[in-house]
Amino acid sequence: MAEVTILDQSRRPVKGAAFRVEAFMTHPGMAPVLETATPTSDGVHSVRLRFPMAGEWILSVKDEQGVRIQGSELKVLVRGSGP
Repeated sequence: MAEVTILDQSRRPVKGAAFRVEAFMTHPGMAPVLETATPTSDGVHSVRLRFPMAGEWILSVKDEQGVRIQGSELKVLVRGSGP
């Protein structure tokens, strides 16, 4: 489980934002992992990502239209896999 906070340009939490998190492996051939974030408090959302295999993944937060939110892309190393 991960928590994501969306901030506006003034660094204040954005209330009521709807978005999803997309995870892609850094090598081709693996299907992306897509999950919708659930709001937990003002500007804070939780998302559960289930990675089908270990390795290097790139996470990206996108709005309802599929546009990447600026500054939201990061690389993570998944050391284990499973439910």
